[in-house]
Amino acid sequence: MQLRHPFGHIEGTRGGSRMMIPTKADTYQVGRPIPKPGTPGYKPDIGPRVPYSRGRRPGLAGPFAFSRLPSQVIHRPRVHFSDSNIPTTTWLFSNFTIGYQGKHTVSKAVPDTITSWVITGFSLDSVYGLGLSESPTKVKVFRPFFVSLDLPYSVMRGESLSIPVVVFNYMSKPVQAEVTLENSGQFEFADFSNDVNDQPKLELFRKKRITIPSNSGATTSFMITPKELGYIDIKVQAKSPLAGDAVVRKLLVKPEGETQYRNKAIFVDLRSKDSFSTNITLDIPVNFVSDSEYVEVSAVGNLLGASLQNLDKLIQIPFGCGEQNMLNFVPNIVILDYLTNSKQLSKAIETKTKRFLNLGFQQELTYKHKNNSYSAFGTADPSGSTWLTAFVAKSFKQARHYIDIDDSAIIGPLEWLADNQASNGSFPEVGAVSHKEMQGGASQGLALTAYVITAFIETQTVTNRFRNTINKGMDYIHRQIRSGDVDTYSVAVASYALHSANHPSKDAAFELLESRAKTKDDMKWWSRENGSDDSKNPNALLPNSIDVR
Repeated sequence: MQLRHPFGHIEGTRGGSRMMIPTKADTYQVGRPIPKPGTPGYKPDIGPRVPYSRGRRPGLAGPFAFSRLPSQVIHRPRVHFSDSNIPTTTWLFSNFTIGYQGKHTVSKAVPDTITSWVITGFSLDSVYGLGLSESPTKVKVFRPFFVSLDLPYSVMRGESLSIPVVVFNYMSKPVQAEVTLENSGQFEFADFSNDVNDQPKLELFRKKRITIPSNSGATTSFMITPKELGYIDIKVQAKSPLAGDAVVRKLLVKPEGETQYRNKAIFVDLRSKDSFSTNITLDIPVNFVSDSEYVEVSAVGNLLGASLQNLDKLIQIPFGCGEQNMLNFVPNIVILDYLTNSKQLSKAIETKTKRFLNLGFQQELTYKHKNNSYSAFGTADPSGSTWLTAFVAKSFKQARHYIDIDDSAIIGPLEWLADNQASNGSFPEVGAVSHKEMQGGASQGLALTAYVITAFIETQTVTNRFRNTINKGMDYIHRQIRSGDVDTYSVAVASYALHSANHPSKDAAFELLESRAKTKDDMKWWSRENGSDDSKNPNALLPNSIDVR
């Protein structure tokens, strides 16, 4: 490779079948004459002074790129690139100063990859400016004789598999090759035998002879059984009288059986001390698969950090019916709240999420009835849903922090809910909810009433006209909690509503909830009570949204 400029640069980049390296720039004369005494010139790295002319404009006065070049730098490259600036697909990226002859030779070993590279380059000169290669030059890297392996991503330990080997011959005549698979003790060669007492034996290698036609390939295979976990080496050699090649590939071996995970969380508080230490006991089952156990330790500076990785992936555009739309609308609000309060919100995520909130808000308005209630399919349903209308009202109030929502979009649904409050202060479900899992356990009775009341409480900053509605609902919740004949989920929602309103019976509700908690070691959880028909339901004991852990 040659560059005909005092200051040259070469680069080699590969992207699929393209790449960049050095080239020529035919804008520089080779063997320039020595200037006469008094003639303007400059001293290059090597050789005598070189003449040059400023032309009609002084330096830094012309409109062209070369008229604004800085002064000449001798004995070092004009352009400097660090490793962090070089693309990951680049194997040759160099810059250097060329002497008075205008030539430079670069010798580099091409990566052992059968592919094509594209070569290009540029040069800079204080007299002649910027020189570019006329067109990229393509270099094809090829081997006339090579081995190729096609391995799976992973296998199970003890599983026998075939290692396919393809030997390619692009020479002018066929050759016979000896193919060898080496074994460093990480696997066994698999033999098929009818003898049940046959003992495996250690073989360090196996060989096979194949004939490869000219300009073609031939295949063979080896049966192996991995016995070590992790990545094992698969090394194959092919030798012939005319050529040879060898490849080493990694094969991932996973343990047999089914993976089981056990998590242990520890809270580290360093506010009052400089160090923290503790002992952790790991309970490993006696029937675990040998060598399959491993321990991972991680530390995050956020109580929710481990469970909120890739939080931005939860941002979705709302779609579907009135219920489905809200299922995607509300998580966007929660994510914005968390990222804003934790100071992790980027401008891109904020813009995207607010756009989705606006779309979800407009979409939900299409499922509103004339009386300001909401249902899954809007006016196609005979009536609005009590639960969904309360959900929409409180969600719109939360979204007002990020998008423009008129007061009427919140007050209207609350007016409809207040009109449907029963005389005893409860809220019956007037309509129907298709996605029952959205409600958890708040589909009727105390849980539904407590949920609707929280919608009124959380929207008091918008309007205070529903104070009487809240008081009637609180009296109903108080009476139900005092009776004690309520399920655990209803107690949890009622306790939240009473604490939100700062009701005098809030502590009694919380104590009732605490009395129903289950504990084991350092864990604490609540579960619903099994009904009389749960014994006939195979899924009755599976975790669901009602369980609070």
